[in-house]
Amino acid sequence: MIAPKNFIAQCTALRKIIDVGGDGYMQNALATLIKEGELKRHLKKAKKCYRERRDFLDALLKEKLSEYVSYTLPTGGMAIWLALKPDFPIAQVAATKQFKIIRWNKAQNAFRFGFASMNESELVQAVDALKMELQKTAV
Repeated sequence: MIAPKNFIAQCTALRKIIDVGGDGYMQNALATLIKEGELKRHLKKAKKCYRERRDFLDALLKEKLSEYVSYTLPTGGMAIWLALKPDFPIAQVAATKQFKIIRWNKAQNAFRFGFASMNESELVQAVDALKMELQKTAV
């Protein structure tokens, strides 16, 4: 919302009064999904899908970037923290407009590689682009 501060404050206060119990329709829909076992089935499929993506990315990283990065494969989650070898400064890679590196740590020379939203083709493209950038970035 774009409005004067006092108007936003009044709207927020009014919304809190109106929405005391949350969204009843959403709560009922979620309760139905839980009761009928749909949520459990969905979570099982989602975990399998993300595990497969993680494992595919792991294979790509080992095949194409092992000389540039190190990492510990997470047991869960939707991202891998990649630590770059010392010859490849993360600040330089993060400054590249080609990548959207939002979470990086200069002290550890590492960044968060989120894989959840990418399919296999997109993962290949991302890893290939990262490899090309690292080949240019070596100090």
